[in-house]
Amino acid sequence: MAQRNSTQKKRIAAQARRGTLSHAWLVPGGSAGSREDLAAYIAAALICPDREAPCGSCAHCVKLAKGIHPDLIRLEKLPDKSGYVVEQVRDIVRDAYVMPNEAPRKVYLIPNAEDMNPNAQNAMLKIMEEPPARSAFILTTSNSAAILDTVRSRCTEILADGEEDGLGDEDKYARAIFDSFLRRKPADIASACTMLEKAKLEREEFDSVLESLSMLFALKIRGEQDSDARKRLFEAKEEADELLRRRLSNNTGAGHTAGALAVKLARLAK
Repeated sequence: MAQRNSTQKKRIAAQARRGTLSHAWLVPGGSAGSREDLAAYIAAALICPDREAPCGSCAHCVKLAKGIHPDLIRLEKLPDKSGYVVEQVRDIVRDAYVMPNEAPRKVYLIPNAEDMNPNAQNAMLKIMEEPPARSAFILTTSNSAAILDTVRSRCTEILADGEEDGLGDEDKYARAIFDSFLRRKPADIASACTMLEKAKLEREEFDSVLESLSMLFALKIRGEQDSDARKRLFEAKEEADELLRRRLSNNTGAGHTAGALAVKLARLAK
């Protein structure tokens, strides 16, 4: 069985060796367990002082593994609230200017960041724009469309695996659509979208396909040098994001969404 998030972890470890780890991360996609796994690895890479961070054996890594490191601060929802409130984020902002207890930096983990309302996200944006030198932030989300573009733009996005042994079914459908788009074959795009429609996925699973597809486009955009190709990829990502927003706001059906996705991506692929 392949290690969960193995490719992503190699990238993070390489950045740690170079000393180029970002101060803000957004971990979308995959399952909740996969997002937690990747977020924990990023936190360890940020906190471990070893050149080969995360080393897994130093006092910091041992405490992280036991869940007792004082410099990893995990935000939890208040018992009587369905989402995070702005005052919780303001507490993070104030605390971020206090020196770490033991580690080179403090790391703040916000799971299910889509549960921050716009006011809370805007409060988070302020600390991300001008972060203290010894603070870092990790946000995980099952729905990055609910994260403000201004917040996303301050983060390094890294897509979690769908399952422990690689891509889950939702990610496989996204990959099939993505690959057919890269081949610029409208017939293949239509076939991949039809396969998605016929899969009869649960609503959350279908939305995860759009989420994963958007992330695949985002990752490809970063490495693309050709301006025309970048523009095409950006427009494709925007179409996937818009269809997801319509699903969330208008309860648009899976069949209609899959059909619209096929038409829009085929037009851009020509």
